Amino acid sequence: MKMKRFIAMMLALLTLFALSACGTSTDAPGDDTGSANDADVLKIGIIQLVKHDALDAAYEGFVDALKTAGYSEDAGNIKINYQVATGKPDECATIAQQLVSEGSDLILAIATPA
Repeated sequence: MKMKRFIAMMLALLTLFALSACGTSTDAPGDDTGSANDADVLKIGIIQLVKHDALDAAYEGFVDALKTAGYSEDAGNIKINYQVATGKPDECATIAQQLVSEGSDLILAIATPA
């Protein structure tokens, strides 16, 4: 279980580095209104091959690490589109194409076929 948690945390950290490079600020100096418009919300797509305890733990660890870094849907600074391909690799490809066409800023693929 420790290895699964470690892998999930490493994936989350890599994602956080990618997210920090995506952000740009259009606020004027001293503007602390904190209001987020649609351009400020990062779209994160997550593809998971199948529901499984280990894969679910990777997803949960990723979301938890995002929250620790201040990113959450509750905070309004990210929007997560999480989809499970029900064990079908061809469905993974369809989901991936959908996430790309929707303009996802980041796509996390959980399991090799994804």
